[in-house]
Amino acid sequence: MRTTSLRLFSVSLGLAALAVSMSATPAATVTWNGNGANGNWTTGANWIGGTAPTGTGSGDTLVFGNGSNRLSSTNTVANFQLASGTSLRFTNSSNYTLTGSSLVLNGPVSQSGASAVTIANDIALTGERTFSLANGGGSINVTGNISGGSTAGINKTGGGTLILSGSNSYVGSTIVSLGTLVVNGTNTASGVTVTAGATLLGTGRIGATSVEGTINAGSGTAAGILKVDSLSMLPDSTAKFTITGTGQGIGYNSIKSTGSIDLGNTNLDLVMNNTSLLPNYSTYKLFDAATVTGNIAGIPNVTYVGNELTFSESTSGSGRWLAYDPASDQTLVFDASNGTLTVVPEPSSMIMLAMAGGVAGVFGMRRRKTNKVATTK
Repeated sequence: MRTTSLRLFSVSLGLAALAVSMSATPAATVTWNGNGANGNWTTGANWIGGTAPTGTGSGDTLVFGNGSNRLSSTNTVANFQLASGTSLRFTNSSNYTLTGSSLVLNGPVSQSGASAVTIANDIALTGERTFSLANGGGSINVTGNISGGSTAGINKTGGGTLILSGSNSYVGSTIVSLGTLVVNGTNTASGVTVTAGATLLGTGRIGATSVEGTINAGSGTAAGILKVDSLSMLPDSTAKFTITGTGQGIGYNSIKSTGSIDLGNTNLDLVMNNTSLLPNYSTYKLFDAATVTGNIAGIPNVTYVGNELTFSESTSGSGRWLAYDPASDQTLVFDASNGTLTVVPEPSSMIMLAMAGGVAGVFGMRRRKTNKVATTK
């Protein structure tokens, strides 16, 4: 009896182990060739070796490389499990587009070629996931929505560009360790950290942001408004703005915060691409927030309608930076206390008044002068 019971117990253990083994499908690495009759991931002929990934159990590693006959592919398995070792690999310069059902990202995503990849699937993060774009000419645009809990985040590495265009809800950190992150969608649940040497761009909305590298609203070549919950610029960081004309987000790019902005002794890099003079008294809210604190370290020389201008602080620590253009008789005034650049005419008197009381005093003087002339007549 006892021997029989032991045998039955052993058989039960063996069956249980087999069941676990069958349910935990081992991870497989499969390479796309697109030779099937359609673009579905479940079509075996689309993969080298003829066996399609299942997207279950421990997940699969999907490789998209050279020799593909189809660059657009579709996942038809909901919550497709991607392996923890490496989830997705893009190994050449082909511009792949992934579409269809949602993906569960258990591991990193890598790109080694100068391709422009689009991932339109919704993505669930199970932890902090690295997007490594080794080639500076490569990009991955995630247009699907990214979700995840407090430990789910993104670490952008490599010299390429990661673009987040969806309505994302993951709560963990977003770290730009190297290269460029562009946020054109919504990313408010995640705080963003831009390390030294990395760049943040975009026209979307993000959470609390800390910048040690470079921040540049817009696309980098076209104007736009990047919205942040709050912004902290760190020493040796750079805030870059391009001004081609008036109109916030149209003629110039702007960083707009629903909270506060701390300039933190950042470097202000102005690019004046305008071909004609900016209007007198026009203002440009580069840092747009109810509360702007701190000062800037300086402004490199600016080329304004063909003339090189040098900015200097009116008095040390005042936060008012002036550059006079003798060709136009205009002075460009950046006021760190409100993050605004203003174009002021009549430099000889304007500079003195800007040093004493700011641009508001300049405008008041001109109004009083106009009224006096009218009375005399």
